[in-house]
Amino acid sequence: MKPLSLLTVLCCLMACGCMPRNDRTSVEVLRQFFEATHRMSESEVEMAVQNAAQSPNAVVFVYVPWAPMRPQIDRFAEFTLAWQSDHENSSIGFHFINFGEVCDDYRPLSSLPGWPIRDEGRYVGQLGGWGELVWIANGRVVHIQTALDFSDASELVAFTRAVIGVEKHGEALVATGRQW
Repeated sequence: MKPLSLLTVLCCLMACGCMPRNDRTSVEVLRQFFEATHRMSESEVEMAVQNAAQSPNAVVFVYVPWAPMRPQIDRFAEFTLAWQSDHENSSIGFHFINFGEVCDDYRPLSSLPGWPIRDEGRYVGQLGGWGELVWIANGRVVHIQTALDFSDASELVAFTRAVIGVEKHGEALVATGRQW
């Protein structure tokens, strides 16, 4: 089973109550799944990023296999579970993407509209194996920040609500996002 398909299945099991939510067991299950993610080819990374960009709203975890990321992966798992618990009808997709094959320039993620640009072109310096999260609204990057910059999952949930414009227990109000 493809990694993205398994994540979808896990989220569906949580939503229907077949898998416990927001406890260490669920976090462990998601972390084990994330850590088992196979190395993705450039074309698989491209498809996964396009899937995220075509979602009304998305949060992408930027994974690279050369960096130790257990605390960041746990925070992302906690965040995913907390979001699903508070926003059952939300249209936000959570994407765990292995950028090992494209970590020099992080394309195609860095090619999306809204990606920071400096004089020399697209700036990828803020990605460096720290478990960065990339928030996307309507195909546009609206924010980039590391998972551990947030003290816990509830802080990530509140921030995501603000940056993407989502009401608690509801759909996106205006999915334009805010530029950082």
